[in-house]
Amino acid sequence: MQLYVMNADGSEARPLGPEASKAWDPVWIKPARTEGVVAPAATSPEALGMGLAFDGGMCRMEISAGDSSGDAPVTRVILYANDVVVHDSGLIQTPLYHAVAELGPELGQKRLLLRAWNAGAFAGAPKELRRDVVCAVTPPTATPEPTLGPSPTPTIPSVPAVLAGKIAFRSDRFGGAQVFVMDADGSNVALLTSSWPYEEALGREWVSPDGRHIVYQSSRGTRGLDLFLYDVDEGTRTRLTYVGTGVAYDPAWSPDGTRIAFVSNQQGPDQVFVVERVFGNPRTVQLTRNEWEWDKRPSYSPDGKYIVFHSNRTGSNRLWVMNNDGTERRLLWIPELAGYECWDPVWIKP
Repeated sequence: MQLYVMNADGSEARPLGPEASKAWDPVWIKPARTEGVVAPAATSPEALGMGLAFDGGMCRMEISAGDSSGDAPVTRVILYANDVVVHDSGLIQTPLYHAVAELGPELGQKRLLLRAWNAGAFAGAPKELRRDVVCAVTPPTATPEPTLGPSPTPTIPSVPAVLAGKIAFRSDRFGGAQVFVMDADGSNVALLTSSWPYEEALGREWVSPDGRHIVYQSSRGTRGLDLFLYDVDEGTRTRLTYVGTGVAYDPAWSPDGTRIAFVSNQQGPDQVFVVERVFGNPRTVQLTRNEWEWDKRPSYSPDGKYIVFHSNRTGSNRLWVMNNDGTERRLLWIPELAGYECWDPVWIKP
């Protein structure tokens, strides 16, 4: 691998440095610029911050979270503009996260909300589930001046009641990964025009129904990546799984708050397990067993009787449903999406 430089129009590409050298991922460092920059709205104790810059009529949001020491663990950040998701980091696997989100020229008075999950995945016990930072933004005039937030903190809308009981999932029906919803029997499939209800439902899977406990992943004191339980009131944590050198992920609480379904590769390919007696003497029970296939993203039905998940056991990603004890696994047949992949389901709770 070698570095090259070219003109801005793509012409005259030429190598930099000796041919035998190995170099990659270049970045051209620019001088600091202050004109047209809106100062960061806030910085939380978890080293979460955001700043805005206007460049050529475009608005760009720069997001940073955590620090290189790992003392401010942030596991996920989502940026909303008027309650619409414009950036989602997904699961953050490194102590320091940085990203840039393009917001476009028509920013107007959009309300920006940066939401972060701090689940202690890298060091120490988690302090809280999220930190909300808000600012109201107006594009600069001919003589821009920095402005500072925060403005009054908005609340993220709850998942619309009309979606309760439905299953939301991703599919490549229209060429990309888009979010669909359907009834629990696979009927009445519809495309979600905004993905925020799906993202909100996914985020709730990690939080106990009463909001007092959070399940999170950590490798601290383990050989793999295990699940731990954090008590928000007491500030204590309890180890739930012992996967050896494997990985436990995709946790989902049961509606009654006594069990947590999750995925692990501790017995071979990724399969569905459940932690029973979460607040007593936790024990792990395996729900699915495969030779080469994998099962992922379990989610309980609102009454807790069933679990939906996705699997490649038919040769492609499909949605499946089983009883909460792992019995009677059955394919969810979706005529409108026959021949297309479906994955990452979440059963939406009221």
